[in-house]
Amino acid sequence: QDMTFFDENMSGKLNSIIVNDTLDFSNTAILISNTIGSLVISLGTLGILFYFNYILALITVAAIPVLFSLMLGLRGLAKRVSKSYREAIGSVNSAMVEAIEGIQISK
Repeated sequence: QDMTFFDENMSGKLNSIIVNDTLDFSNTAILISNTIGSLVISLGTLGILFYFNYILALITVAAIPVLFSLMLGLRGLAKRVSKSYREAIGSVNSAMVEAIEGIQISK
């Protein structure tokens, strides 16, 4: 009964999923680290800006909600593009692994 899973799912697809999920997890850890660093730098820069020119700092702070709403608006587009990219890469990886395994089996 356990072997039916492997009969129903191509091994190349399973391999691609495992490799891509591992890479995504690694990229997420790096992204979190970079985000924290960027936040600290941004807050420090804003503090220095308030120290030197509070009017310019207030203008900058007023622009943040506009930029944030623009970012949220583009999030849907980025998600669709990213999903189609991952599906295409998964298909290519799956076909490649299946072809390589086929070569090994025929030898």
